[in-house]
Amino acid sequence: MRAVKNINLEKILFISIETVPQETELAKEGLMHNSWSERVDDSDSYTENAPLFAEFGKIFCVSLGYVKNHHLNIKTIQGDEKEILETTYKMVDAFRRTWG
Repeated sequence: MRAVKNINLEKILFISIETVPQETELAKEGLMHNSWSERVDDSDSYTENAPLFAEFGKIFCVSLGYVKNHHLNIKTIQGDEKEILETTYKMVDAFRRTWG
């Protein structure tokens, strides 16, 4: 526990990635259905479980948090998945350059 007490919170970037299914519901047949059926026995569980698999989910938003002057600052990035990833990369890189 002593090691945790010595961590400077202002040098930690907190990241939360939220995912959703690529499709609102799984088609009754086709490549996505066949791929899903190979992984999971219950096709009814697609909406609930698809975000847990990279090939069936997509990023909905990313939240980044950091502490500065004893205040937690949070930035949430939403939009197109590619834009989310590009913006997240830029912000993480800026944070990394700031703290080395």
